[in-house]
Amino acid sequence: MKSDSRSAIHFRARGRMAIHAIWDHLTRPIARTIDEVPWSAEAISADWMTAVMCRGVKGARAVSVEVCGGDQGSSVRRRLKVAYNDEGTRAHLQQDLFCKNTPTVLTRLATGLSAAAEGRFYREVRPQLKIEAPRCYHSAWDRNSGRSVHLFEDVVATKAAGFCRWNTTISRREAEQVIDTLATLHGQFYESPRFSTDL
Repeated sequence: MKSDSRSAIHFRARGRMAIHAIWDHLTRPIARTIDEVPWSAEAISADWMTAVMCRGVKGARAVSVEVCGGDQGSSVRRRLKVAYNDEGTRAHLQQDLFCKNTPTVLTRLATGLSAAAEGRFYREVRPQLKIEAPRCYHSAWDRNSGRSVHLFEDVVATKAAGFCRWNTTISRREAEQVIDTLATLHGQFYESPRFSTDL
C-alpha cells in the first residue's frame, strides 16, 4: 500500500510539473530576482544575472545576457555571454557561462525531481573533491513547477575544453584519467557517516 501511495504522489508531482511547463511556454515569464528560478536560459534577465553574479562587488551590474547556442538531452544546455558595467568588468566577473535548465515537459519529467540533488552536489560535495569540474555559480530548483537552473563557468571558453560524444576515440591514458576521477569522486565519501547526517 505504501508503494501505491508513493506512486500516486510521484504521478501527481509529474502531472503538476507538466502543467507548469506548458504554462511557462505560453506566458514566457522573465526571471528578475535571485529568488526566481528561470524556466529557460532565454528567461534570464540582466537583473537576475546581476543578483547572481554581482553579489559582493559594489556597483557592479550585468547589462546584457546573450544566449549563444547549445544543445539538449535530459536538460537544455545553453552557453551565455554576459556583459557587465565598468565595475563588473574591473572585478573580472565571469562573462562566459553555461546554463542547464528544464524548460520542457520532457526535461522536467526526466530530471525535474533530481535537479535538487545535482545542485546539492555542486554546492556541498564538489568543493571537497580534488577533481577537475566546472565552477558552479548558482543552483536552484522549484519543487512545485519542476523548474531548475544550474549556472556554471563555460569551460569551453575558460579552459578550451572539448566534450566527448558516444563515438569519440580516447587514448588509454585518457581512459585511465576517467577511472581515476571516478575513483576520487566515489572514494572520498565511501561509506561516509555523513550520508546519515548532513548529506
